[in-house]
Amino acid sequence: MPASPLDLRDIKGQETAKRALEVAAAGGHHLLMIGPPGSGKSMLAARLPGLLPPLDPAEALEISMIHSVAGLLHEGRLMRQRPFRDPHHSASLPALIGGGHRGRPGEISLAHLGVLFLDELPEFRRNVLEPLRQPLEERRITVARGTGALLFPAAFQLVAAMNPCPCGWLGDPADTCRCTPPLLDRYRARVSGPLLDRIDIRGREGRTLKEHWKDGLTTFLGMMCSGFPNMIYMNGPGSPSAFFSARTRASMSVLMRVVARLAG
Repeated sequence: MPASPLDLRDIKGQETAKRALEVAAAGGHHLLMIGPPGSGKSMLAARLPGLLPPLDPAEALEISMIHSVAGLLHEGRLMRQRPFRDPHHSASLPALIGGGHRGRPGEISLAHLGVLFLDELPEFRRNVLEPLRQPLEERRITVARGTGALLFPAAFQLVAAMNPCPCGWLGDPADTCRCTPPLLDRYRARVSGPLLDRIDIRGREGRTLKEHWKDGLTTFLGMMCSGFPNMIYMNGPGSPSAFFSARTRASMSVLMRVVARLAG
């Protein structure tokens, strides 16, 4: 039996991002998420198939035929879940749109009636991204070859993710962005305007205030429970007014593990 799709309820916080994902699923909209590393972009994207309606028999057969042509149909069984494809940003043009020596369907066709996730969108080569403009509008792709033309279905839902800048920390309180304005301009120019125009929803993601608070508390407790001296306040030179006993340190260790489990 295939594994169950990931559930959006597994994600704590990020209510605005989850709402955007629900709207994208309801309307079939393409989505671009912009946020720093660790903000949950990939985790959110992986849960979009679980929000989509189940496949009907005709759709299951259509998807299975595409995967069979690509040699990816497991033991000849019909696929019962919507595909989720996440190619690496080093993928070539034939790998993404199809073609090659044997005329295989590419990632956009393998994501037919499912989700195509492009993480680190600006890192994809521009000659790989620009051909996506046709299938995003026509929901199919025509690959011209010397012996003829191949027509593959490509009715996928695009979810893309990118950092706000090359270092990833622009606008995030956890760290300071070190990118110069020219570097920012070059980074954003890697994704063309016509391609962005075909993405219906664009949202900025970030770690929640609760996540920052948990990180800070966990760091503080870690310092207190580590090999630091027991003294934490000094009224005068060599005069400790308060210290952590071994029992107190043990209690704080338990508390730190609870906070870490909540943050995880």
